[in-house]
Amino acid sequence: MEKTIAVLALALFLGGCAHYGVENNPPGNSAKVIKSENDKRQYEYLILPNNMRVLLVSDPEADKAAAAMSVRVGSVSNPPGRDGLAHFLEHMLFMGTEKYPDVDEYSSFIKRNGGSDNAFTADNQTTYFFDIKAEALEPALDRFAQFFIAPLFDAKYVEREANAVHSEYQLKLKEDSRRIDAAEKQSYNPASPYARFFVGNLDTLADRQDSRLRDDVIAFYKKHYSANIMGLTVVGKEPLPVLKTWVEDKFSAVPDRKAKPYRPVQEEFIYLPSQLPVEVDVRPLKEMHKLTLAFPIPSQRANYKTRPIDYVSNFIGDEGQGSLYDLLKKKGWITSLSAGGQNLDDVQGVFNVSMNLTETGVQHVSEITQHLFTYIDLLKNQGIEQWRFDELSRKSTLDFRFEEKMPASNYAMILSEKLLHYPAEDVLRAGKIYAEWEPALLEALLAHLRPEKLVMTLVDPDVKTDKVEAFYKVPYRISRIDDSQLAQWKGVQADGALALPRPNPFIPEHVEIKPLVQATQAPLALEKEQGNMLWYQQDNQFAVPRAVFMLTLELPGVRNTAKKA
Repeated sequence: MEKTIAVLALALFLGGCAHYGVENNPPGNSAKVIKSENDKRQYEYLILPNNMRVLLVSDPEADKAAAAMSVRVGSVSNPPGRDGLAHFLEHMLFMGTEKYPDVDEYSSFIKRNGGSDNAFTADNQTTYFFDIKAEALEPALDRFAQFFIAPLFDAKYVEREANAVHSEYQLKLKEDSRRIDAAEKQSYNPASPYARFFVGNLDTLADRQDSRLRDDVIAFYKKHYSANIMGLTVVGKEPLPVLKTWVEDKFSAVPDRKAKPYRPVQEEFIYLPSQLPVEVDVRPLKEMHKLTLAFPIPSQRANYKTRPIDYVSNFIGDEGQGSLYDLLKKKGWITSLSAGGQNLDDVQGVFNVSMNLTETGVQHVSEITQHLFTYIDLLKNQGIEQWRFDELSRKSTLDFRFEEKMPASNYAMILSEKLLHYPAEDVLRAGKIYAEWEPALLEALLAHLRPEKLVMTLVDPDVKTDKVEAFYKVPYRISRIDDSQLAQWKGVQADGALALPRPNPFIPEHVEIKPLVQATQAPLALEKEQGNMLWYQQDNQFAVPRAVFMLTLELPGVRNTAKKA
């Protein structure tokens, strides 16, 4: 059969090894920032006199400027009886300031200058951010800074913004992810603030005889919005000294109220030992079958150079031959599997394994869970090896070195959060590289992934339920996992179908870009014979060790019949 093969390759020839660069910043209240040697942007970290942490990013090539402010307070700090107050405060800061009292001034200025703005409230963080054409950065920063210096909290907008919060709540009433989260909260320790309703609605934000909403939000702002728990990132085309002058001039007036971020005592942990193991059954609106196996763990934030959560999830979430996914997929029980975790705060976190089940898989939840514990046992006994860590380290180092630029607003937003948690020198690379081999940290994390600490969530249209959650009206049931089931999961036996990944032979050792042989506007034809065509073009723009490979097969007659098509 005659065939035509067309190949277009955009490639780089490589050779060498990876390195980091260190940004040389001026002495004083600034610190060195470790960056990739391929990163041409200039950085400066500084702490303002009010103890605000700041990262300046000078990028002459940026098509837009951006800024982001993260405040280390969020929904877990809502006062009792005022669910949604942190979220409501986020809305009110857009309603004018003493210097710029027009309620539309900030957002209108951003939009007039080709930009966008937004904000979000998370459990322990609230972040405000914008992007704008580069020439308008300085006046935009002036307007932005006033959010944190002198907001008006104008009484005439309180009801409007409470309704806006309520609308956000109503918009998500039929969203299964919100409903599942709301049901899972019912299994939490009632004394934990994580067990509360975070979004807010007109009931939780209503005026009361002894508690007016405007007074409460002002009190919350004055207590928690403090420069010492704020992280500001500014990305602009200007040189660092100019950006520094602007920031010092505009943000030094933000008050330092010596606020402290939320740190739970043991009685406030999301789960107490007496509550575990537990199963949460949730009935969704959509046709879905999902199993999540979660484990409360200590926060791993301080271990960012070893990255225990990422190390363990790399293996549990592997999809290669012999993996947990491979076994369960071949049995016809799952269609997808992912593993990961998060640090809830500086004290506690959660590790979870999530699977989308087949209808058959729903009938085999116990066996699926047994296989997970078998794999965890395999990982404990054979998976904590330095060569495995070194593989991840080499790959992550390459990824960091040749990381491609993201939009300025996203970059500013991510870095403003990282300023709150990591030392200045590591703020760019924290969470991206594996820097320190500490096997004891990996062993300690795996020790928490055991049956008696399990939180199992099964989402299926046919589960039995006995309660309805108050805010999202989701049917659910909470039950303790019985001792006989627990004993079965503890009786781990080796499974020959499970195996850890073999060494990866595809991690490159040499990544230096070879000199450009010939700059071309279009790919060059290397071969045109016997129905085969091959084109090649060497990249002369991005300077990264990546190739784009495209293959086109033209098979005459392939669509002549429905069967062939």
